[in-house]
Amino acid sequence: MHDYFLSQYEEKISLDEFIRQFTLTVFCNYLALRSEGFGENEISLNITNDGVVSIAKGRKGSAILLSSAPIKEPEVKKIVSKSINAIIKSFVKAKLQKDIVDGAIYLNKFYCKKSFIKAQLKPSRN
Repeated sequence: MHDYFLSQYEEKISLDEFIRQFTLTVFCNYLALRSEGFGENEISLNITNDGVVSIAKGRKGSAILLSSAPIKEPEVKKIVSKSINAIIKSFVKAKLQKDIVDGAIYLNKFYCKKSFIKAQLKPSRN
């Protein structure tokens, strides 16, 4: 396992800090998709060796958001998966602290992600 990971700003960080930051990044994608009208059952998260793909498919159309990060070790993937699932479950049950939601939005370009989703949902002009 790595001695350290790199943050999205290319700073050396511990495994625990990587998991915290990456979980908030993926959670921000989830929040952006929900805010654009996708239901909780219309969003799936796929953890790969290269990060997490957030896919939304529903009445409104479909949208994809990527969270890139090398996650090669199976143990780290399991920890990341548990962390992401826990934060989403807490949010859905309305048990997540507001400052965690606010932090995810503030630190991860929430409004930019919303714009990107809207662009994907626009009908193409042919």
